[in-house]
Amino acid sequence: MKFENITNPGALPVDGDTISYEVYGRSVMVGYDLGSFKHLLNLADEERENGLSPIDFRRLFTFNEMLTLDNAEYSDTFTAQQKATIRTAIQIYKAAISIHLDHPETQILVRLLVSFGILTQDRSDAILSGVIPS
Repeated sequence: MKFENITNPGALPVDGDTISYEVYGRSVMVGYDLGSFKHLLNLADEERENGLSPIDFRRLFTFNEMLTLDNAEYSDTFTAQQKATIRTAIQIYKAAISIHLDHPETQILVRLLVSFGILTQDRSDAILSGVIPS
């Protein structure tokens, strides 16, 4: 998030200053008061409404798939590069506010799991379609 005090550039804002900040690619200019940062929470809620929470995304995987992903670091099945990719993917999704199944990054990473042998193509398609396994 970028933040700028428009009234007093370079200074910490005080009530009454006009500030500008960017969040989720949107630039917002508001009069500073503690309540103005509630807007950030509203944007986060809006973003979450349009996607899955990290736990809901995780629920699209079977228990065995989650077990494999969570323990890939300790497996002899994967190369060092594959382990690094899996570790990074997990960190991305843990940090996410919401996960969009139609986002190219989500699709690429889920399809990589097919190439690593963690998912079949059918399971990849089901995950990207939002189908919760039974």
